[in-house]
Amino acid sequence: MEIFLGALVGFLVGLTGMGGGALMTPALILLGYPPLTAVGTDLIYAGGVKGVASLLHRKQRNVDVDLLKVTVPPGILGIFGGYMILEAFESEASRLITVLLAVVLLTSSILMIISHFRKRYLKVECFVCERYCVKFSESNGRKGVIAAVAFIVGLLVAITSVGSGTLMTFALITITNLKPHRIVGTDIVNGLLFTVVAASLHGFSGNVNFPLAAELIAGGLIGVYFGVHASSRCSSELLKIALTSTVGVTALVVAVNLW
Repeated sequence: MEIFLGALVGFLVGLTGMGGGALMTPALILLGYPPLTAVGTDLIYAGGVKGVASLLHRKQRNVDVDLLKVTVPPGILGIFGGYMILEAFESEASRLITVLLAVVLLTSSILMIISHFRKRYLKVECFVCERYCVKFSESNGRKGVIAAVAFIVGLLVAITSVGSGTLMTFALITITNLKPHRIVGTDIVNGLLFTVVAASLHGFSGNVNFPLAAELIAGGLIGVYFGVHASSRCSSELLKIALTSTVGVTALVVAVNLW
């Protein structure tokens, strides 16, 4: 079951580039794993999957180091802040994770919908394509705002394992005029760095089920491989709509379980 779950989520990530943490953590919670264990284990799983994806994007030169210099330091600071919050509210950690997870999942699904309709009806990419920049140093990105967003995302990653994908990507697309493929590639590496730091902290606290993580990663790598190859043969927009619906329903299920 766990290997199949890892393969399914990995396939969706390879196919659409989204949905890793937004699906894995709630899925583990719904399967009966404690919220802290679900978060810590998902971070290990995400690290393995994003590590492979980062190598592929690095090979294609889709990573902007200047942008990483803006997002990584405040993001890591946020991760430590989120970890300290979990430690401070240890007795209520499970409920805190579940509440924030529901909020982040619902927010992520809304942002996915906004991104889809903006792309489909406003034709933003075609309208401003001549103003796209290949390098962040040449873009109109506001470093202070991006750093603040990275800090908040770091907090969320440490507490829920969710946020380094959809939330950060949406923010960068909205704030900067960097080319989309550069944003995706850079954000995957950014998410990998966030994940490694957060996973290390959770592992130190004993919140990781390593045998479970190994099974998920084994399935995830297979899923990513087939997902990437299938992405060129499928309608990514239809798949993203399906994924958005899944994340939204998952958010509602998690919210209902709170009560």
